[in-house]
Amino acid sequence: MERRLPLSSGPSRVEVPTSDGLGAASPTCGARENARCPVCGGEGELGTRCERDQRFRVEPAALARGDGDPLLGTVLGARFVVEAWLGLGSTAGLYRGRCLVSGTPCALKVLRDDGPTGALALELAAAEAQALGRARSPRVVALLGEGVVELAGGEARAGWLALELLGPSLGELAKPRAAAEREGLVLGALRDALLALGDLHAAGLAHGDLTPDHLRVRADGGAWVLVDLGSARPLGLGAAALPAPCSPGYAAPEREATGPTVSADLYALGRFAAYLLDARSSARGDAPATLLDVHTHAAHGADRARLGGSLRAWSAELTRAEPSRRPASACAALEALDRALSSSGSAVES
Repeated sequence: MERRLPLSSGPSRVEVPTSDGLGAASPTCGARENARCPVCGGEGELGTRCERDQRFRVEPAALARGDGDPLLGTVLGARFVVEAWLGLGSTAGLYRGRCLVSGTPCALKVLRDDGPTGALALELAAAEAQALGRARSPRVVALLGEGVVELAGGEARAGWLALELLGPSLGELAKPRAAAEREGLVLGALRDALLALGDLHAAGLAHGDLTPDHLRVRADGGAWVLVDLGSARPLGLGAAALPAPCSPGYAAPEREATGPTVSADLYALGRFAAYLLDARSSARGDAPATLLDVHTHAAHGADRARLGGSLRAWSAELTRAEPSRRPASACAALEALDRALSSSGSAVES
C-alpha cells in the first residue's frame, strides 16, 4: 500500500473563467426573476416550487438546453434540486444542482439503466460512490450524496451522485494558452495529480481513466482536483472486476489484461502530460493517440523533441511499455518530476 503524499506542495493559482463550473454560466438576475416551471411554464423566482406541479422553477436557458428533460426541477434524495443540464459524458448525464439544505451549488451525475451503460448503471454508480467515500482526499472531488431515482413512470431507473461543483478541466484551460503559459499550468497540475493519485493509491484504489478532462480546478483557482472515478477499482482485483472503461490514447498497453493499476494510472499521466505540453498538437486539439507514441520513435520523433529533454525523459519514463520499468508509485513519479525540473532549471510556483 502506498504511503500518502504530503499536501505541502501547493499548486500555482489558476485564473478560472466566470462560471459555476463544468462550463455552465451562473444564473443572471433576470433569470432569477423569470424562472419557469419545467412542466407548466409558470413563471416565478428561481428556486421556488410550482404549487401546481410541485417542480422547482429553473432558468429559461436551462429549459432550452434540457429540451424537456424529465429530471429538471425534480429533487434527488430529498436534498438536491436539478437546475440545469450540462452535458453528456461517456457513461452519464451531467447536471448542475443545488442543495436544499445549504443552498450550495453542486454537480449531479446521473447513470440511467436505459443509457450507455445499460443494466450496469446502478452498479457502476454505486461503485463510484463507494470509491469516492473510500478516497476521502482533499484532492479528489467530494461526494455530497448518492442514490437511485425512478424515471419515466418507473420504466427506467438511474443511479445518481451529488458532487462538489468545480471549475474547468485541465484540457479546457490548457489548449487556448501560449506555450510558455501552458507549461506552468500543466506542471502545476501534474504535481497536484500525483498528490491526488498518491492519496487514491494509498486508499487501495486505482483511478483507471486518467485524462486531462478528469482533472478540474476548484472554482477559487486553487488546487487541481481528480474527478470521474467511474473506472476506479480496488487494487488487486484485475480485469475480471466490474467493467472499467478507459479513454483511447491514454490507456497503458497492459490495461485490458490487468484492469486499473497504479502503473497504468502513471502511464496515463505521462501520456496526457506529453499531449498537453506539445504546443502545436495541443492547440489544434489532435487526439493523443496521434501524437506521442514513445514506443515508435521514428514515427513521432519531431513531436517528442518539442517537449524539451528533461520533461520528455520524465514522460517517457512513465510511459515505458513494461510496467516494471515505470516509477513504482506516485511518490516516486513526483520525485522524478522534481529532479527533471531541477535539471532543466524549471520551477513550479508553490
